[in-house]
Amino acid sequence: MGMTLAEKILSEHAGREVRAGELVVVKVDLAYTQDGTGPLAVRKIQEMGFQEIYNPNRTIFFLDHAAPSPRFELSNDHTFLRQFAQKTGAKISDVGSGISHQVVAEKEVRPGDVVVGADSHTCTGGALGAFATGVGSTDAAVAIALGKIWFRVPETIRVVVEGELPKGV
Repeated sequence: MGMTLAEKILSEHAGREVRAGELVVVKVDLAYTQDGTGPLAVRKIQEMGFQEIYNPNRTIFFLDHAAPSPRFELSNDHTFLRQFAQKTGAKISDVGSGISHQVVAEKEVRPGDVVVGADSHTCTGGALGAFATGVGSTDAAVAIALGKIWFRVPETIRVVVEGELPKGV
């Protein structure tokens, strides 16, 4: 049987052919967090001792989930992310610029990319022909710092629809 889209993209990024169920380490094309997950990721990057990040041009910190900030703790987190982005050259998508997964889908995702985001809606990028998935803050930190991440290559389910669909479907 031929390869699925996920297998093709992950094979390209692993540098070898991969199949469903395998554990692989792949290059990341785009990594992002939002203001709820970003501070955790940045603290993990610092805890691991990294002074630089792998690809500042393809790393984005979104200030979008608590915007405008309703509490001083979140305001401090926004400042923390802005300072880290300035220090490392990463991008900041500031308050009012849109919600992470929507902005990424509209402006950043390219077919064939591997996209990881510390946001549960990151998989939206899959509709654009990318392998896009949400990850936790620690995995996002590793992807941002090293430019790679590990995955278990997912299975793919084929759905065949027969007959005529009702109006509105």
